[in-house]
Amino acid sequence: MRDFPVLSQVSIARLNEPLNEPFPISSGSQSATSNVLVRVRLKDGTVGYGEGAPSTTFNGDSQDLTYLALSEQISFLEGKEIADVGAFLKKLDSRMPPERGAARAAIQMAILDAWTRFKKIPLRSFLGDAKKSVFSDVTVTLISPEKSRLAARKIARLGVQTIKIKVGCDLDEDEKRVLAVLVEAPKARLIIDANQGYSAKKALDFLMRLKKRGILPALFEQPVKREDLDGLFDVEKYGGVSVCADESAYSFKAVQNLFRRPFPSAVNIKLMKCGIIENIKIADLARKKGKILMIGGNIETALAMTTSAHFACGRGDFSFVDLDTPLWFSQKLWKGPSIGRKGLYDLSKVQSGLGMEPMPRLKKLVHF
Repeated sequence: MRDFPVLSQVSIARLNEPLNEPFPISSGSQSATSNVLVRVRLKDGTVGYGEGAPSTTFNGDSQDLTYLALSEQISFLEGKEIADVGAFLKKLDSRMPPERGAARAAIQMAILDAWTRFKKIPLRSFLGDAKKSVFSDVTVTLISPEKSRLAARKIARLGVQTIKIKVGCDLDEDEKRVLAVLVEAPKARLIIDANQGYSAKKALDFLMRLKKRGILPALFEQPVKREDLDGLFDVEKYGGVSVCADESAYSFKAVQNLFRRPFPSAVNIKLMKCGIIENIKIADLARKKGKILMIGGNIETALAMTTSAHFACGRGDFSFVDLDTPLWFSQKLWKGPSIGRKGLYDLSKVQSGLGMEPMPRLKKLVHF
């Protein structure tokens, strides 16, 4: 007797939730989510959830485009039997526009959540089950040096070992921001993230400033414009620091192109860039090429962030984890694992799926 899940209902809804404070970076500031939630229901009543958090930085994505791309797949999905979830997701992925990464991530997330609940296994097990927990960094955004010092104090009190510092506008202010963070967290491992804000020359000048202060970041993320691959190469070659491609690594083809050069030596995987299925291919290629892996996200709730934690735990090959955006929400939207003390995502108690359920606040906000 076959025991395959059948998709009976797919629902989508916009999620617009204010942050507890703005999240400014060199390319702009965000003060609320503009996300899309997906709920899938199987014939036996099992429910799975997904989240799309689009960003214009990656392929010009938006909430409206994400919602439209998802709505166009509902008639295809409803009533379908999932005999082979991998093959099913690949077929679904081929039907969706490549540039709608957040939509692809959201529906794949929801289907995998429902399917792994149906199979009574956690998502991390489906992805490899290498680990049961990971530790995230916490970010200091593009705020004043004094506010950066206070933010670093809070982060240090959480016991977080890795701090990510946003830079990319003014070299003097950026240097002061880094120094302010180190006043409160002198032993922290530092990630510097310019979000495309520098030219290669400015990035190298900034690294020289830090070097004179005896500061060597563990990673320098996306120092230059996404199309400036020569700049990425030069910053790592001449700057003496590992460079991580983020905005430049927006698809499997883009990453293939990046990996034709020895530098940059790291790549930031975000589910929202191109979905879970394509990111598995990117992670496999990075492992084959001996590249450093980082996992991050856009402005996402604990649902999508915890999905990325499952991804990182399942594979076990991520040197840098940047999944801290649940800290920017004043009210809890999901019951389940999320970032805790020391930046810990502990997935050991998740018995099936993502282990996430909507809180009353979310039920009031979203009506599927």
